[in-house]
Amino acid sequence: MTVEQVDIYTVADLERERGRDDRLRWELLDGELVVTPSPRPIHQSVLGRLHLLVAPAVDDELEVYLAPLDVQLSERTVLQPDLLIIPRSDVTEEGIFTAPILAVEILSPSTRHRDLVTKLGILQRAGCPHYWVLDPADESVRIFELAGDAYRLVTHARGAEDVTVRSPVEMTFSMRDLLPR
Repeated sequence: MTVEQVDIYTVADLERERGRDDRLRWELLDGELVVTPSPRPIHQSVLGRLHLLVAPAVDDELEVYLAPLDVQLSERTVLQPDLLIIPRSDVTEEGIFTAPILAVEILSPSTRHRDLVTKLGILQRAGCPHYWVLDPADESVRIFELAGDAYRLVTHARGAEDVTVRSPVEMTFSMRDLLPR
């Protein structure tokens, strides 16, 4: 029986690879180097509309960021959530080195499994209290909240069904609100 060698990448490897082509989106997920193309227009429409709803609702001590922005959780994990909320006190000149209080991913065919399984697990272990997954294809919103050391699905809404959240922002929206008209 042979054992296949699997490369474990680090932040230094990530930076070296990024230097070769900065048009792509690079992430490091538990030592696995992941490269994805630029998002499609529907992804960006949903992200833009979500940002317009979230940004005015955050407290003054919080900051809202959009990808691409690195969140380095370890020497082997660097994420770029589509949208994140983090305390201003956790943002340094060098970057973000702690879990956000909210991470949002917008699914696309190429990222579906990674966002629903891999990133969910990474953010759960890192202690990110809130994780939202938006799926434009089936017009759904999944809201996960950390309960102890595991995420709990607290909301799964579709289409025009309202989603009300109280933390880390207080707002009500539907997936239909975020889709292009």
